Amino acid sequence: MLHFIVFKLNLVQMITSSLPLTVPAYILTEVASETELVTVQNQTININCPSMGIPPPSILWLKNRVPLLDNPYKNMRVVNNNQVLEISNAQVQDAGKYLCTVTNVAGQEKREFNLQVHGKPTVNQFKNTCAQKLIFVVLSY
Repeated sequence: MLHFIVFKLNLVQMITSSLPLTVPAYILTEVASETELVTVQNQTININCPSMGIPPPSILWLKNRVPLLDNPYKNMRVVNNNQVLEISNAQVQDAGKYLCTVTNVAGQEKREFNLQVHGKPTVNQFKNTCAQKLIFVVLSY
C-alpha cells in the first residue's frame, strides 16, 4: 500500500498527515504487432510479450500448450523479465504455437504466436529445381 503525505505550512507550524493511497491492481499488455512469425533454420528469433502491471505480473511461456518450464529446451531462454522468449539456432522442430500468459491479481492476458521455421535449401535441391525447370522448358518448346 502506498501512502500519500500532505504538508500544510503556515507561519506558526507545519502540519503533516499521512493518508493511505490504494492503487487498484491492473495489467497492461501491448497488442502484438506480429503474431505470425517466420524464420530460417539456424537463425535467432525473439518472440515479444511486453507487459506491465500493479503488482508486477508473472509471465509463463508455453509451446503447443505445454509450459516451457516442464521441458527444458537448450536453445530457448527468457530475457527482459520473461517478456521475451529468445530461440537461438532455430530448428524446424521449434516451429509451433507459442503462448505467453501474463498474470497478476487483476487477471490474466494471453498472446498467441505461430512460428514457422524454414529449412535452408541445399545446393543439390537448387540444382534439382533448375534441372527440372530446364527439362520442362525443353519439353514445352
